[in-house]
Amino acid sequence: MAACFHGLLSTFDATQEDWVDYTERLEHYLVANSIDDGNVQHAILLTNVGPPTYRLAKTLSLPKKPTNYTFAELVKMVTAHFHPEPSPILKRFEFNTRSQEEGKV
Repeated sequence: MAACFHGLLSTFDATQEDWVDYTERLEHYLVANSIDDGNVQHAILLTNVGPPTYRLAKTLSLPKKPTNYTFAELVKMVTAHFHPEPSPILKRFEFNTRSQEEGKV
């Protein structure tokens, strides 16, 4: 007998949705369907990200395969790609080039 799942998890499309928003929806989907097994979560992630993001996950996980990483590790890798930390040099430059307006203490 086939399992009955709640909700619909669409394929991730970077042109239409933010990665962080997608992973939040994915986590809600996993909770709604009581999917606690890390291997199943991992498989659902990799089968629903779509071809471009799957290729990205493969590239980011080199020299290993995406299957060698946990669900959380994969999400973290792809998140770091879509939302990289700003360079400390850039942050320092922005801080040092700020000017104080008249009347501001």
